[in-house]
Amino acid sequence: FESHRALLAAEADEFAESRFTSVHKRATVASFLFPEHYPSTIAYHGYEPRRTRLAPLPVAFDATGDDPALEALERAAAASTILDRFRLRERRHAPLFTLSTGEARKLLAADYFSRDPRPALLVLDEAFDGLDEGSRDELKAALAAAADSATLVQIAHRAEDLVAPTMGIVLDGGTATVGAWADVSGRAEAVMAREAELEDGAPPAKPDPSSVGRGARKGWGRRGLAQ
Repeated sequence: FESHRALLAAEADEFAESRFTSVHKRATVASFLFPEHYPSTIAYHGYEPRRTRLAPLPVAFDATGDDPALEALERAAAASTILDRFRLRERRHAPLFTLSTGEARKLLAADYFSRDPRPALLVLDEAFDGLDEGSRDELKAALAAAADSATLVQIAHRAEDLVAPTMGIVLDGGTATVGAWADVSGRAEAVMAREAELEDGAPPAKPDPSSVGRGARKGWGRRGLAQ
């Protein structure tokens, strides 16, 4: 949820900085993915808004793809396959602050997979939260393919949310177990099962007095080029 919160906070800051009023359209899925097609034919008098991926659009708040000022964005969206891949086409002109948690995660994934070249490092923090089964399967397939050319750092509370990990760090209270995934997966699954029981309402076990530090128990795996 932190990535979603950070995205919305940054977008809100951009909107406030723009000096637009609420009648203008906030940044959308399309303007976030295709910032080079931000409306450029608008004439401004005095202050001209910054043009960034999170900048609000100088059109009415309920403008659709039929608005002449959004023509370039609409063309870019029509030519892109990434919106269909992550089921975002119908939401292409939706303001970012209206996206659900699952939609925001799909947007961030679409942003990564639309880049050329793609970054060599991808950090995934609970990447599958809020996704329906179909979207989960599609994202897993995309990540499995990406793992051949990038390093994935995955943070998860469920083993089924890890995509082909090769190394792992299992955090259990104040202790950390590090090693090849084949060696630490059993401990990771045990920790995750205990977490699931706590979520279901089971009373927590007494802490190990020998442990140090605090923090949520998490397991994550990584796949890299050299492995």
